Amino acid sequence: MTVQDVVNQLIIRFCEKDVFCFEEIDAIITDKSVSKDKELIVLHALKYMEENGLIVKIDKDKWVLSRPITSIGQDVGLSIQTCILIKDTIIGYYRANNMPYENIDVFNIHEGHIQTLLRIVNDALDNQKI
Repeated sequence: MTVQDVVNQLIIRFCEKDVFCFEEIDAIITDKSVSKDKELIVLHALKYMEENGLIVKIDKDKWVLSRPITSIGQDVGLSIQTCILIKDTIIGYYRANNMPYENIDVFNIHEGHIQTLLRIVNDALDNQKI
């Protein structure tokens, strides 16, 4: 388990709960092979999150989000080729499943399209098409 794996687990944890107490470490690291180093790995992950302004330490062993989790996001740049592929994949999925769809503007791909794409991937995984 890497520090990045723990950061990801902590972010998921903060989506569920506004506070992380170090005593809850076992809820973050479930991999038994890192039991010896788990405290160190979690501390590094927490430090990384602090340095990036995501969390604030409020007590010896307690951290909180620096802002609401819903306000944490990122901007992603996509090439026009990727935008075309996203559009073609979504529309192709809708057509293959006889679902109504609207055309997609490749110059205006947004989070909703990415979420749709992820649902398509999850559906394919659930149906073992991938």
